Amino acid sequence: MGSHETSTLCTIALRLSNTKLDGRLISSYQEALQGDADLQCFENTLKTHIKAVINTFRNGGPSTGFFKQVTKYLRYLSEQSVHALLRCRVIGKKKLNRASEERFKLLVDEYTNNSSQMLDFCSELYRFLKAARDTHSYIEYVTQECFAMETAMGTRHYVRISKRLKSLSASGDVYGNFSSAERLLEKVECLRKQQEQMLEKLRVQNEKLEKKESSAHTWRKVTIILFVVAVAGLLISMIVTAVLAVPAVAPALGAAFVPMLASADWITNLFGTFQIACKDQQGENVCIQAGTRVSIKELGDIKFLIDRVVNEIDSLLFAPSSTIKEQIDFTMKDIKLKLETFMREIETLHEETNKCTAEIRKARDKVVKSIKILNNK
Repeated sequence: MGSHETSTLCTIALRLSNTKLDGRLISSYQEALQGDADLQCFENTLKTHIKAVINTFRNGGPSTGFFKQVTKYLRYLSEQSVHALLRCRVIGKKKLNRASEERFKLLVDEYTNNSSQMLDFCSELYRFLKAARDTHSYIEYVTQECFAMETAMGTRHYVRISKRLKSLSASGDVYGNFSSAERLLEKVECLRKQQEQMLEKLRVQNEKLEKKESSAHTWRKVTIILFVVAVAGLLISMIVTAVLAVPAVAPALGAAFVPMLASADWITNLFGTFQIACKDQQGENVCIQAGTRVSIKELGDIKFLIDRVVNEIDSLLFAPSSTIKEQIDFTMKDIKLKLETFMREIETLHEETNKCTAEIRKARDKVVKSIKILNNK
């Protein structure tokens, strides 16, 4: 398992080194920001979403909070894509000429493909969370069964508890469904590939628009916005892949990313920093990640408590003490509390994922309706 995760990280770093952001489009975006209140608002909100995602993984691997911010991020990107495309209605007050029709079709096709990949990701995330919820239910069942009998059984009761919890921890079920995490990674990979293709097509489109007169201003603005959306989408794909594949890399990425958002050239700097952070972690992760499995952070915290209560019970069996009994009771209550909290967070995240899916579908419907309106003019 460890070799797979380490190779995944190496692959991520290699892809980043091969990913070339179009300098002219970045320059066009930075120039367009000057004096454009809409673009400035767009950038500030985008940075806020990126920072929210980063802050959720600075203290470890993937958590329910991390996925919640990722889905909010995807919703925002979809919303901004649609707003940009609907600007074409202004252009479409008159019958679109052939060049404009082809241009609009290209932008719509890219948005449609991108949003389709987003929907696939949301669907797989839903299944991933279901696996986590099933894991929660299994842990809850085992822990409740352990304490279903009266403590009057004395030592035999604690031996029973220790045996069941050791079996639970060793089974790997406490980590959740690994195959579900693998499928989620596959969906992120599809999303990343589509975004890279979108960036290349937008680069070609921008080159054509640079040769046009000022009448192409709106088209260029739409292209620039979609370019930044694609870059932001590609960035989040890289982050999700890294955090899922190699959770140990998350703190280093978080610490490196936050200062970059304050710079004027934050897009280029974020990609460069990501590449460096991944490469710096490669050797270390060979040892750290060996034999581990993908897990939501909250499940890892619960496993830590399960292992701790097993050690406490073992101590009690070797040296009976009322103080140790009290500590066991305290730890078990802590497990129960964390299980309850985790279940609430999973339910909230399910709702957020459903909302993300519904809003992306609604946005796609708006674009389709807009196409029909423009084609009928």
